[in-house]
Amino acid sequence: MGFADAMMRNTSKHAHAAQRGKRRAALEAKMHIYEVKIQGSSSTWKPLMDSFDTDGTGTLDANQLKQILKLWNEGIDPSDEQVAFIISIADKSGQGSVNIDELGCAAGTWMALKDDQPFINETMAKYDTDKSGSLNKDQVKLMMTDLNDGIAPDDETVDLLISVADHSKTGEINRTEVRKAVQEWYGMAALMNDRKLKEKEAAERKAQPQGCCVAS
Repeated sequence: MGFADAMMRNTSKHAHAAQRGKRRAALEAKMHIYEVKIQGSSSTWKPLMDSFDTDGTGTLDANQLKQILKLWNEGIDPSDEQVAFIISIADKSGQGSVNIDELGCAAGTWMALKDDQPFINETMAKYDTDKSGSLNKDQVKLMMTDLNDGIAPDDETVDLLISVADHSKTGEINRTEVRKAVQEWYGMAALMNDRKLKEKEAAERKAQPQGCCVAS
């Protein structure tokens, strides 16, 4: 490979990388970080806890939290799937419920989830081809490939993403978990592509003929 060819190839490679970076940044700019917390002290949330913690346990179970989410959702019931997802994100104590210190995180997660509905609907319409309400491994892999400029991940990477984003532990990605899966995949894809690029460059350097000295 001549110097000019190498330069052209290098320029093209960096241009594609920059283009991918811009697309990723544009999407990430629209993405909501689910583990956001609505600011407020315990006293801010106490009236809400007192109203909905009807059994006096100091925590909100799924049914009690559902009533709060309904209040924040103009009287429309959230799905059980959404409630379970919010608990899985907000419940740092691992009790399977939400205490007063976790209620701010639950509120932030719910707001982000509501704002993300257009993206979630669009993604599910494209990849949930069997209309099951969740994405199986093959569908998740196709989504990952499309989000990575046509570069398909290996099965091990797909399994890893599902294990990270599958809060409901069904082995699939449901509609509530879609945005979380996309967020996680962008981080994983950047690392994966960087590793592959370094491996490719190392292989190309190794394949280049070594210089030699010719005695006169």
